[in-house]
Amino acid sequence: MQATLIPVKTHTDVSEDFEGYKLILKHISDNPGHEKCSVVLQTSGTAPVYTRAEAMADETLQPAEELLRKILDKGIPVVLAAGNNDPYDENKKIINSAPQVYQDDEDFPLINVGAADFEGKRVRSSRYGDQLTIYAPGKDVASLPKEGLVSKSMTGTSIGE
Repeated sequence: MQATLIPVKTHTDVSEDFEGYKLILKHISDNPGHEKCSVVLQTSGTAPVYTRAEAMADETLQPAEELLRKILDKGIPVVLAAGNNDPYDENKKIINSAPQVYQDDEDFPLINVGAADFEGKRVRSSRYGDQLTIYAPGKDVASLPKEGLVSKSMTGTSIGE
């Protein structure tokens, strides 16, 4: 079976996330068997600061939580950028955005990816904490920006994903 890339553009507006998740579920429903070769990648999260308990209790986020659960229940891995922070503010270093804060190995098995340098050390701006799953290269990664054909070096958790 061949994998198909289905780009869904969302930003930090949670209603865009709902629509993106709905499109993913519709594609899976319309194409039986595709859940076996699907992976969801999301490089953004909501801006408000949350703990897992706060995010789970926020009624505005419950539709996204329910849609993500449906995706996970189909056996589709969900990979998220852990997020970048202010490296000089101790209060902004742990994962604190939704849906990343939902991660729980048994109840909500999301894959939160932090950024590491090529020696495997956490990039100073990468969020971390109990809900971080893994690090991937995310510092000085040669990337091709949408503005042109000349590669540039980029750093961040979205790069590591």
